[in-house]
Amino acid sequence: MSLGLLMAGYFVTMAAGFVLGERTETRLYDVSEYIFPASGLSRSALKAFEEQIAFYNNAIMLGEAADIQNAGKKAGEVEKLIGAINGLEGLKENQKKDIQEISRETAEFTADAAPVYTEMSSGIEKEENYDKAIQLAEKTQQILKKLNLLSESFSGELRKELSQVSNVTRYQRYLNLYIFLAMAFLAVTGMGLVITRSVSNPLNFIIRGLDDSGRQVASLSEQIVHASQSIAQGASEQAAASEETSASLEEMSSGSRKNADNAMQADHLMKNTKAIVRVASSSVEQLISAMNEISESSKETYHIVKAIEEIAFRTHLLSLNASIEAAHAGKAGAGFAVLAGEVRNLALKARQAANNSTELLDGTVRKIRDGSELVAATFQAFSEVVKNSDTAGKLVSEIASTSDEQAQGILEITRRSSETDMVTRGNAANAEELTAVSEEMNIQAQNLKAFVRQLRVLIKGGREMISSLQSPV
Repeated sequence: MSLGLLMAGYFVTMAAGFVLGERTETRLYDVSEYIFPASGLSRSALKAFEEQIAFYNNAIMLGEAADIQNAGKKAGEVEKLIGAINGLEGLKENQKKDIQEISRETAEFTADAAPVYTEMSSGIEKEENYDKAIQLAEKTQQILKKLNLLSESFSGELRKELSQVSNVTRYQRYLNLYIFLAMAFLAVTGMGLVITRSVSNPLNFIIRGLDDSGRQVASLSEQIVHASQSIAQGASEQAAASEETSASLEEMSSGSRKNADNAMQADHLMKNTKAIVRVASSSVEQLISAMNEISESSKETYHIVKAIEEIAFRTHLLSLNASIEAAHAGKAGAGFAVLAGEVRNLALKARQAANNSTELLDGTVRKIRDGSELVAATFQAFSEVVKNSDTAGKLVSEIASTSDEQAQGILEITRRSSETDMVTRGNAANAEELTAVSEEMNIQAQNLKAFVRQLRVLIKGGREMISSLQSPV
C-alpha cells in the first residue's frame, strides 16, 4: 500500500512536471524564435541609424564626400535590419505596424537627407537646405525615439517572458516538493495503519527493524548535520566573496564610465583639432600661392634690370664714340667731350647699379625659391597631419563607442552580481535552517531508539508474566 502511494505520488509529480515543462518549453521557444532576435536586431538598427546620422554630421562639418557614401551604406543596413525584424514569426499586429512605419520613415528620411547633406558637404549654400536640415533634425529625433521605444519594447517583453519562465520553474519545483511530501506522509500513515492492524505478527522482528532504522537514521542525521554545517560555512564564504565581487564590479563600472567620458572628450578635441589643422593647411596653401606670385614678380623685375644694364652699356659705347668724335673736332669739340665724359660716368654708374640690383635679385629669387620649397614641404607635412588627424579621430570615436558599450555591460554584470549575492544569502539561510532541521532529526532519532528500548522491555516483561502464569505452582 505504501509503495503504491509512493508510486502514485511519483506519477502525479511526473505528470505535473510534464505539463509545466511543456508550457516552459513553449515560452522558451517563443523567446528564442522571435523575442531575443528581435531585441538584438532592434538594438543593432538603432546603433546603425545613429552611425548614419554621425556620418551626415561629419560630412557637413568636414566636407568629406566619403561620409555621405558611408551614411548611405548605414541606411541600407538599417533597412536590412528592420526588414529582418519584420520577417520574424510570432510578432504581434501592433508590433508589425510600428516596424513598418519605422521602415517607411527611415526610407523617406534617407531619400530626403542624401541630396541636402550632399550639397551642404560640397559647400553649396542654399537657404532652403538649412530649412530642410532643421526639418531632417526633427525627423531624426522622432525616428530615434521610435527605435528606442521598439528596442525597449522587445527588451521588456524578453524580461517578462524570462521572469514568467522562472516563476513557472519555481512553481514546478515547489509543486513537486509538496506532492512528494504529501505522498510520503500518506505512505507513512498507511504504514502505521498496516503496523497497527498487524499487531499479531512477531513484534520482535518489527522492533529489530525499528532499532536498525533508528541507528541508521541517527547515523544519517549526524552526517546531514556535518554536511549542513559545511554547506552553511561555504555559503557564508561565498556570500562574502560575492560582496567583494560586487564592490570590485562597482569600482570597475565607475572607472569604465570615467574612461567613456574621457574618450568622448578626446573625440570632441580631435574634431576641433582637425578643423584647426584644415584651416592651417588652407593658410599654408595661400602662402604658397603668394610666394609663387612674388617669385614671378622678381623674375619680371630681373628682366627689367637686365634691360637697364643693356641700356647703360649702349650709352657707355655711345659716350666713347662721342669722345672720339670730340677729339677729332679739336678745340671745337672740347665742350662736347666734357659732356660725353659725364654721360660715360653716368652710364658706368647705371651699369654698376644694375649689376648690384641683378645680384640682389638673384639672391632674392634663390631665397624665394628656397622658401617656396620649405612652404611646399610644410604643406605636405600638414596634409599628412590632416590624414593622421582623420585616422586618429575615427579611432577615438570607436574607442568612445566601445568604452560606452563596456560601461553598459559592466553595469549589467553588476546588477546580475547583486542578484546572485541575494541568491547566495538565501542559500546560506537555507543551509542554516537545514542544519537546525538535521539536529532536530538527530534528537528525534535518539528518542525513537529510546522508545524502541522501552517497547522491548515492555514486551519482554509481558512474556515473563505470561510464562509465570503458565508454570505450575
